[in-house]
Amino acid sequence: MSHPSLVDIGAYINGKNLPLPPSAESVGERTSGAMDVSQYKSAVLIAFTGAATGAPSALSVTHTVQSRLEGSNAWVNVTDPDGNVPQVKVEAANTVAELDINLMWLPEDHSEIRIVEDTAFTGGTNPTVVGGAVLVLGGASRLPI
Repeated sequence: MSHPSLVDIGAYINGKNLPLPPSAESVGERTSGAMDVSQYKSAVLIAFTGAATGAPSALSVTHTVQSRLEGSNAWVNVTDPDGNVPQVKVEAANTVAELDINLMWLPEDHSEIRIVEDTAFTGGTNPTVVGGAVLVLGGASRLPI
């Protein structure tokens, strides 16, 4: 008999988070709403792209995570212990990438995060790309329902 963590992973994670729904994006930045992560210790940010239009010769969709003190408007980039800002970058249409996030890196008094998506292109005529992100949370104090 296998342990539930091996055959029922869904009981240990919360995957019902769509901070950035799929949307055709041109050059620029969009941000998700605030998400309370105070009950979790880790996350996986899954970034994806779909079809691109306008024939760009290159594209880049970069996602970063920011945190804040609940109720504050002072968002800061989440950094790892070495001071680096973890990012996940997708550089082709119809591609998926992921970023593991240790939520213990958040400043002690920060309980909310948001996802920032920055889209850029080289060449093309009014290019767009469908992009978005899913956030899977884990390491909860209590198992998600």
